Amino acid sequence: MNKCIFFRQTLILIVIFSFSAVKLSAQQDLTGKPTGNFIKPTTVKSIGRLEGVDGVFVYYNDSLLRAGEIESELAISQLKERGVSVIINSSQNANVKALAKKHGIKYYYIPFDKTEGVTAKVYKSFLKATAKQDGVYFFTSKEEGKHEAGIFCAMYRMKYEKWTYEEAMREYIKLGGAPLDDKVCMESVKLFLK
Repeated sequence: MNKCIFFRQTLILIVIFSFSAVKLSAQQDLTGKPTGNFIKPTTVKSIGRLEGVDGVFVYYNDSLLRAGEIESELAISQLKERGVSVIINSSQNANVKALAKKHGIKYYYIPFDKTEGVTAKVYKSFLKATAKQDGVYFFTSKEEGKHEAGIFCAMYRMKYEKWTYEEAMREYIKLGGAPLDDKVCMESVKLFLK
């Protein structure tokens, strides 16, 4: 009788640990699309195109927005209407910088190539641009599909919203990042944000 009870308890423990191990491995798998419901609750949504901005306009929350390259003064004024006070661009654009200044928006150019990953210089510039936390941040990428702005937003989530690396990278993948193509870049974030 005691052997039967011991066997049943052991079997129950094995089943419990097996389910726990499956859940943990699913939570940590960043090599493909997220499985299960392991992404942190998020308000992220695509709000389509914004005239004068290349790429899809993405709303993360009231302080965090992103899209592609800004192409006109109309876009700058629309961003201003949405409360944007800081633009962080991964490509240099003197015209956009001048327009941002004209509209009272801070502009930061942080050169970044996701094939090389986040460097100490990129991270230092990111901290300088975001340190005050005093407004709405708009991150832009060089061109649609490059996702440098997505990496910046993941860094923002980790640094200021206290997301884990896994949560931020899952969101990055969900929003179009490619875990195989962007592996170097995704792993480089770990060096600075843990």
